[in-house]
Amino acid sequence: MSAACQRIMTVLTGISRSISAQLLKEVSA
Repeated sequence: MSAACQRIMTVLTGISRSISAQLLKEVSA
C-alpha cells in the first residue's frame, strides 16, 4: 500500500508543479 501511496504522491506533486509553472507564466506574461 505504501508503494501505491508514494506513486500517487509523486503524480500529484508533478501535476501541482506543472500547474504552478503555468500560473507563473500567465502572471509574468
